[in-house]
Amino acid sequence: MITARIPGFFRALFLTILSAAVFAPVQAKEINMAIGFSLGPYAVSNGRGMLVDITREAIEAAGHTVNFTFMTNKESIKAFEQGVFDAVAMTRAAEDKFYYSEPVITIENVAITLKSANITINSLADLGKYEVMAFSGARTFLGPEFAAAVSNNPRYIEVANQQTQVHMLYDKRAQVMIAGKTIFSYYLKKLQLRQSIAPDSSAQYQFAEIFPPTVYVSGFKSKADRDEFNRGLAIIKKDGRYDRIQNTYAHLIKRLN
Repeated sequence: MITARIPGFFRALFLTILSAAVFAPVQAKEINMAIGFSLGPYAVSNGRGMLVDITREAIEAAGHTVNFTFMTNKESIKAFEQGVFDAVAMTRAAEDKFYYSEPVITIENVAITLKSANITINSLADLGKYEVMAFSGARTFLGPEFAAAVSNNPRYIEVANQQTQVHMLYDKRAQVMIAGKTIFSYYLKKLQLRQSIAPDSSAQYQFAEIFPPTVYVSGFKSKADRDEFNRGLAIIKKDGRYDRIQNTYAHLIKRLN
């Protein structure tokens, strides 16, 4: 009887449709992403760097493509918050603000001074005594404790180009530079190779390790995009690509230090 077959027919049809919905591939899309331009060796405006390579590989592993726009750290966060981009490559997670990825990279930020200046920095509170120069967006990236420590310091500035920061430190236009340890070493080496700074300048500075390691994530407007990125990140960690990228740049970093 037809009447006896109809329920089974629709049940089979429903299961077929459900199966197709569950196992259908996610449609590929291009993710427009803002990223800092002066973060060597993590990200530089020629489209290379550890962060650039990891991000691109993760997105492509999930079946998508990425279009990077390079700008200052501060501009990248602002443009992302204003909805100009689908994502920002490097930020710190802020509860319930956007959709944040699993950790992508970790950077050891430090306070850098010239030994000849005889400056001792033991804590964030000491930064209020000096001319302090940090990277663009530092008050956001380094957290509320740092922001509070420099909020009443009229001699605090942020400089977008971190190579310029190194020059300013050695020209004694600032007493303290706040930057990633590896980023500082990268730009110091570039300036030495260009003979803009003396070759022996590597022995003239010191690090004050007053910050905990900063864990950076990627931020997304869409939960679906964030989940796809996390899926791709898990893929490249499992198949070894993530480690290979890190090791490639670790060799470069080792030569810089």
